[in-house]
Amino acid sequence: MKENNTQSHVPQNCSPVVRLFSIISTTIIHSTDMARPANIDRVVHSQAVTKVLCAFRRKRRENGIYLEIMYSGEEIMYSGEEIMYSGEEIMYSGEEIMYSGEEIMYSGEEIMYSGEEIMYSGEEIMYSGEEIMYSGEEIMLFAMKRITTVVQDSYI
Repeated sequence: MKENNTQSHVPQNCSPVVRLFSIISTTIIHSTDMARPANIDRVVHSQAVTKVLCAFRRKRRENGIYLEIMYSGEEIMYSGEEIMYSGEEIMYSGEEIMYSGEEIMYSGEEIMYSGEEIMYSGEEIMYSGEEIMYSGEEIMLFAMKRITTVVQDSYI
């Protein structure tokens, strides 16, 4: 794996949900079928300025930077506190995330996602049978039998 020398400013005392989003934001995500190099974007997250490195274009809005990230053919649009996921809305406000009318409840070490469990136990997150490995240094995304190459961020 290649290394990125970008330093992140993610606070250590934030919630696991915010930290996970921040870690993903500071990671270079380059799809295997994309030929062009990664573009560097910056997003101001609540309580943190994270440097976003992604292989896709960016758009600007009045309220900040608007990103389009293609993930397994789905579209994720990140703008401030709002994430649009394939036409559905994920609202993050404090400890609760609304996903297409269903709740992701964060309480301590466990997140319930539409009846399926995301187990957060410090070093590992299990997401509906597919693994998101969070070892503090790298995130590996496996989705729809297509491996997305992830270049780890060296902020830790």
